Amino acid sequence: MNRNNIQHGSALYSLPDEHLFYEVSGPVSQIKPSEIFQQQGFIFAPFDHTDLPIYHISGQPQLTILENHQFSDLPENPFPDLEPVTRDKYQKMYDEGIRRLKNGEIDKIVLSIREVEDKNLPDISYFLSQLRESYPHAFIFAFYIPQKEFWIGATPELLLDTQYPFQRTVALAGTLTDAPRLEDWGSKEKEEHRYVEIFVEEKLEGKPYKKEGPQPIQAGPVHHLCTQYYIHMESAPVNPVELHPSPALSGFPVSGIFSHIRAIEPHDRRYYTGFLGPIWNDGHSKFFINLRCLEIFEEEVALYAGGGMTVDSDSDIEWAEINHKLSTLRTKFLKDEKV
Repeated sequence: MNRNNIQHGSALYSLPDEHLFYEVSGPVSQIKPSEIFQQQGFIFAPFDHTDLPIYHISGQPQLTILENHQFSDLPENPFPDLEPVTRDKYQKMYDEGIRRLKNGEIDKIVLSIREVEDKNLPDISYFLSQLRESYPHAFIFAFYIPQKEFWIGATPELLLDTQYPFQRTVALAGTLTDAPRLEDWGSKEKEEHRYVEIFVEEKLEGKPYKKEGPQPIQAGPVHHLCTQYYIHMESAPVNPVELHPSPALSGFPVSGIFSHIRAIEPHDRRYYTGFLGPIWNDGHSKFFINLRCLEIFEEEVALYAGGGMTVDSDSDIEWAEINHKLSTLRTKFLKDEKV
C-alpha cells in the first residue's frame, strides 16, 4: 500500500434488505487490485483502475446512528466546465458508436452522459434514511474523503459476494420499465444479457460453479435480466477486478473497450460504474457496482446515466432510456422531498 499523505475518510452503508447502517472510518490509502482482500475496511474503485486510484478506508465496520454524522469540508474545487449533452450531441455519440458496431470493431458498447445540477440536497443523514426506505433491495451508501471524493448512491447491482466457502456474482443487463416475465423481453435485451453471461463464464472457466437464470428482477421502477452464479472457493477467491467492468458497464468484447468509450464520451466517468463495498475481519465482503449515484461538489452535483448499444439499437429509444434514468435521479436525489 502507498501510505504517503495519509488522510482519513468515512463510508456509511446499509446492505440490501436491511435497515441498519454501518460505518467504516479511518486512514485512507491507495491500493493495488491484488491487495483488495488483504485488510478489513471499505473499498471504493473507479471504472478504470489503471486511470484512477482504488481507495481503501481502513477499519472494522461498526453499527452506527445516522443522526450522529455531519459532513463538512466539501471539495473546494468547482465542478469542471462541461456543456450539457443535448439530443444533437447524443446523436453524434450514437452515430459514432453505430459506425464502430457496423464495422465489426465491437459487438456492443455502453455509452453514458454526465449532467450537472445545482445542489439541492436535504440533510445527509435524513437523505440516506429516505433512500433506505425507498430502495429496500439496494445497497445504500455515502463515501467521503474530505476535499477529494463525496458520493452518495442507492445501487441495485451486486458485483461479488464472498462468504467462505462460496462466492456469488451476477450477470445483470438489459433494462425495461415493465417486463416481469422472461417472455416480455426482446432479442436486443437478451443479446445484451448474453454478452455478460459469456464474459462471466469465461472468467470462471476452470472453477466449480452453479448457474441460475436468466430471470427478470425488479430494481426500483425498472426490470433487468439477471443470472446468478455460485462459485465454490476451492483455491484463491475470485478478485472483483477480474469481473469488472462487465459488458453491462462497458461493451463487448471487453478487451479494448476503454479506447472506444474514451473516443466517444465527452467526459471521464471517474467512479461511476466502478465498484465499492465493505470487507469484514473474517474475509467476508460484498462489492456493488456504483450505479444510481451522485457525485457531490461544493455547489453542484453530477448525475450519470447510460445505456447499452448494439447494431440493432434505436437512437430515440436509447435517448429516452437515458433520460428516464436521469429524471429518476433528479426526482429521487435532488428534490427536497420524501424520496
